[in-house]
Amino acid sequence: MNDSMDSRRGGRLSRRHLMMMLGGLAAAASTLSASSAAAALAARRNRRRGQAIVPPAALRLTTSADAGFKAAIDAWFPGLSANRRFARHAPYLALVRNVSNDQTLGYTLTWTSTNQGKVQEHYRRRVLSARQTSVAARKSRANSAPATLAPGGVALVSPMFTWTPETYRQAFPAGATGRNPLGPKRMQRTQAKRPRAFGFMKRSRHHAVSVRLTGALMLGDGAQGSRGRHLARVQRNRRNASHDEAIALLAQARVNGRVDTQRLLRGIDRSLQIAKFKHKSRHPNYVTAREKFALKLKWAIGRGQSDRALRLLLQASGRSRAV
Repeated sequence: MNDSMDSRRGGRLSRRHLMMMLGGLAAAASTLSASSAAAALAARRNRRRGQAIVPPAALRLTTSADAGFKAAIDAWFPGLSANRRFARHAPYLALVRNVSNDQTLGYTLTWTSTNQGKVQEHYRRRVLSARQTSVAARKSRANSAPATLAPGGVALVSPMFTWTPETYRQAFPAGATGRNPLGPKRMQRTQAKRPRAFGFMKRSRHHAVSVRLTGALMLGDGAQGSRGRHLARVQRNRRNASHDEAIALLAQARVNGRVDTQRLLRGIDRSLQIAKFKHKSRHPNYVTAREKFALKLKWAIGRGQSDRALRLLLQASGRSRAV
């Protein structure tokens, strides 16, 4: 006598029917939880869209729509406004100045293209400091890195590049020939690194473009602006990922108190192989940050800069020497 006959005669549910009912309840619960999560996410996005963007108080933004934009460009980046391609890039350029007494660790800008009053597309870019762990290391980079602006420091930001007056003068010294900061060859190299930025600029070429500062991360005052807290989370995630990757690579490459370059490269290749499956991870952003740090080390070793790679490893791991 089978289970179904027992269930009909005895008035009790068989094991098979009970499992089917429990499976149906579980499927319904998962569907409800997924739909409720989607509804909560949509509600949160709608709230954000309805909120006014609060710019960080520590930074001041100057764009091509402001009266003193060209004069500021000529003062900080001499010769750039005379470039024949400057007019094409001007709507996307933004001068970011630190008007506080604190040093910046990063900031977020958002470009918006509109056509006949309708928003077509947004492009957001984060400019974050290098993955340093010590305050002294961050202060030593002040005004030389676009993210770590000292009080009064200035950076020129676009979707494709970021310059400070110092890095601009080093890359394009006055009187040098054959170095066009906005030339097609340079833009092609940048396009390979930032394809999304290039696509945004290409699609919005005939639209009105506006730029806004949406968040900042300061060394002493912390997060500011609408996206300041998000910027702090991204910075923390990158710092933790770089630290974990550096510790793992040092453990694999250390031989008798010294770092073996070949073992380090094998460890980097292993990390890059694992990163191919980041879409299956519960924390893909963390895996991506570890992958980028490993690629940075591999690039430095490939350029014959093993000392620089070791220095990056030690800085990220928080150690002073490889023992």
